[in-house]
Amino acid sequence: MKLRLAGKQNFYPSLALFLFIVFVVSCFQKANAQSTQVPNLIAPVQLNIDTTILNLNDFFIDPSKIDSITFSNNYKGHWNKDEFTVQIVAGNKLPALTELTLWSSSVPYAVLLKRSQKKVYEFTYNPRGKTYQSVQLAGEMNDWTPKKNNFKPDGNIWKAQVELNPGVYQYQLVLDGKWQLDPANKDSADNNNGGFNSIFKAGTGSDKKVVLTTLQVTKKGFTFSAENNYKEVFAYWQNYRIPVSSTNDGSRNDMEVRSEMLPWESTTMKKSFIRVYAYNDAGIANDLLIPLANGEIITDAKQLDRSDEHAMSIYSILVDRFYDGDSSNDQPVVFKDLKPKANYFGGDLAGITDKLKAGYFDSLHINTLWISPILQNPEGAYREFPEPHDWYSGYHGYWP
Repeated sequence: MKLRLAGKQNFYPSLALFLFIVFVVSCFQKANAQSTQVPNLIAPVQLNIDTTILNLNDFFIDPSKIDSITFSNNYKGHWNKDEFTVQIVAGNKLPALTELTLWSSSVPYAVLLKRSQKKVYEFTYNPRGKTYQSVQLAGEMNDWTPKKNNFKPDGNIWKAQVELNPGVYQYQLVLDGKWQLDPANKDSADNNNGGFNSIFKAGTGSDKKVVLTTLQVTKKGFTFSAENNYKEVFAYWQNYRIPVSSTNDGSRNDMEVRSEMLPWESTTMKKSFIRVYAYNDAGIANDLLIPLANGEIITDAKQLDRSDEHAMSIYSILVDRFYDGDSSNDQPVVFKDLKPKANYFGGDLAGITDKLKAGYFDSLHINTLWISPILQNPEGAYREFPEPHDWYSGYHGYWP
């Protein structure tokens, strides 16, 4: 038998086919490598107001596989290869959204970074000639823990600086251990416990944030609008940045994401997601979550199932307060100063099971239950530290 070399006409198509097969196999292997190193969606990271330390174990199963890191020009970043951490120092001009890119085997994994919405607010107290050893703040901003915010004397005035997100906070001042309303603040609210708390309002934001709205969805792509003048739009398939094309007709900011823009690997995944984020000077917009099946956008809810965490309709149950299915196991605390509403009601797992069998949750289209802890809790009553020093039981389950 003689060995004959293939002629030119046969050789080059064979070589092309061979190279194509190698390419497909390598892509498939790379897709598998990606899914095993970063198996889940990387959630946006909320930065601190100054310095944030990121543990790369939170993103990669094996962070030693990270080859390099790309930092944005909007902040200072430092990568500690030995400790698998990244330090990010937020500057004064940090935009509401920015990116950190982790590279592994030439594949970029994007981590979206959210600027802290916190601002520093100064609380003051004028003792008006009285002498105190300590002045503290206790409220919703510090889990009602006075030692977390100690005032310092500045001449005749006590001052404390507190970092707060936008919102409304109830609080009291603690003067040498005694809790009281802030005499310099006339804004107060009923604490639903026989008393009142002072109210502090931190910047409540703006109604001119970007609003993302899905306009049209097909298997091949979707269009969406960004109202209120966006600064930048970030779109991702899984953890990879993808392009967004503008379809702006002059009347509004319409954009489009097409399935053909997605990486080839999307066709190999039974379930994957496109996520869209945006921001402007007023803050961060609502985000969009678009599910896909084998690279095609899901347009029929029947393609989703409850094993997909993003498709869960969750009913949160405080077990003791839900339904008493077996009164024989009721054990309310016997204590004369314990008010009935602060005692055990008798709700139990039997009650949840009864409602499951009766179709109660099906009638509400609920497919997932999130129940409170079912650990052994104290069998007695405990008195709260601040006034009016009421008594409570562990009916909620959070005192194991």
